[in-house]
Amino acid sequence: MNENPNYPADDKDIPVDLPKDPEIPAEPLFEPMDNPPEFKVNIKEDSGDDMTDLFELASEDDEGETPDVNTANGPVKKKLDGNKKKKENRLLYGGCAKSLIYAVVIIGVSLLLSFVLLLGINDMVGLVKPNAEVTVTIPEGATTDQVVQIIKDSGAVSQPLFFKLYMSLTKSTEKIEPGEYTINTNYDYMRIISSLKGAGATYETVELNFPEGFTLEQIVDRLVENGVNTREALMNSLQNTEFEYDLVKDIPTDDPDRLTKLEGYLFPDTYEFYKGEAPDSVIGKFLANTEKKITAEMREQAKASGMTVDELLTLASVIQEESGEYEQMLKISSVFHNRLNSREFPRLESDPTTEYAQAHNAPAYDTYQVAGLMPGPICNPGIEAILAALSPDNTNYLFFVTDLKGNYYYATTYNAHLKNIQTAEAVDNEVKASSGQ
Repeated sequence: MNENPNYPADDKDIPVDLPKDPEIPAEPLFEPMDNPPEFKVNIKEDSGDDMTDLFELASEDDEGETPDVNTANGPVKKKLDGNKKKKENRLLYGGCAKSLIYAVVIIGVSLLLSFVLLLGINDMVGLVKPNAEVTVTIPEGATTDQVVQIIKDSGAVSQPLFFKLYMSLTKSTEKIEPGEYTINTNYDYMRIISSLKGAGATYETVELNFPEGFTLEQIVDRLVENGVNTREALMNSLQNTEFEYDLVKDIPTDDPDRLTKLEGYLFPDTYEFYKGEAPDSVIGKFLANTEKKITAEMREQAKASGMTVDELLTLASVIQEESGEYEQMLKISSVFHNRLNSREFPRLESDPTTEYAQAHNAPAYDTYQVAGLMPGPICNPGIEAILAALSPDNTNYLFFVTDLKGNYYYATTYNAHLKNIQTAEAVDNEVKASSGQ
C-alpha cells in the first residue's frame, strides 16, 4: 500500500521535462593521416597452437601485451591470457621430465651392470658357491660354447658369459682335453680350467691349520710337507711378488735390518689348499684373511694411538710369544706400552726377541740391546694378541716375570721385580725337583 497521499499512484502519469543535449559539432575524432603505417602479421607455422594462439601471437607487442580494439575510448592494452606462457612452461617441464627420465634410466642401467658384474666376480673366484662334487664329460672336439654349457649344467658355473670370457682371455679352450672329470661346484674358474687339462685328472685338496705364533718359516714348512708347493716357489712368492693389499702396500721397505717383508702378515687360521696350487694364490689366501681381520676401525684406533699397523703387528708378535692367555696379554701389553713411553726403561727386554735375533743372526731384533720396537714382527700373531697390543690394561707395571707353572708376577719398581724373580725361581726349583731334573 502507498502510505503517502501526495505521491501519485502511478509514476508514469507524471510528465518529465528532460534538458536537451548541447549541440556538438560533427567533427572527426581522429585526423586522417597522409601516410598511414602498414601493419603486417607474420604468422609462422606452429603445429602445436590453435588459431586463437596464432592471432594472439600476431598481435602481441614488444612487452608481451595485445591491444583491446573493442573499447570505445581507444586501444587499451591488456595482458595475454597466458597461453604462450603455458606453452613455454610445457616446454620447460617437458625438458625437465625428459632429463629426469634419462637420469633414472642411466642410474638403473648402472646399478644393473654393477649387480651383474658382482655376480660374475663372485662366480669367477668361487665365493658363496655350493660345495658338491660333480662329474662332467668333455667330448672329443668340443667347442668353447659346448664346454661352457657342460660346466654350467653341472652347477659349477652360474654365470656362463663370464666363464666364456675367462676362457677366451686365458686361451683355455685349446688346453682342455676330452674325458671324464670330477670337479667341485665351489671351484673358481682357474681351478675348473686346471681340472680339465688332463683326461680324468683330479686335484686333491688339503686342509691345514696354522696356530697363533707360527713364524713364516714354520708356515712354509707345513705347506711343503703337505704337498701344496715347493719351498723355493713359496719363498720366491713371499719375497718378490707385489701383492695388491692395502696393509702390504703400507709395509716400510727402507729398513735394511728387516729380515722378511711379510712376517706377521700371514694370519694364523685354518685354510684349504689344493696340491700344486700356485704359490701366489697360496700366499694371497693368508693376506686376504689378514686384510679382513684387521678392520678399518682397528686401523683408525692404531693411528689414534700413534702406531702404524706394521708397528701394531710387531708389538703383537712379541705379546703373542710371551703368553697365550688373553688376560695376561693385556697386562703384558701394558708393560710394553709403559716401557715404550719411559725414558728410564726404554727397552722392552723380551726374551723371545733375543731368541729370534740369535736364531737369525739379526741383533737389531734383540730388545735387550736396542730401544723401542724391532724392525718387524717375529711371528704371525693371532687376533687376541693384536687386540691386546691395541687396547692394553691401564697399569703402571714396568716389569714382569713368569715361572714354570705359568704364573705371572708384575711390578712397578725394579726392587719389587727382583723379589718376584726370587719367588719365580723358587717355584721353578720345586718343579725341577719333582720332575727329577
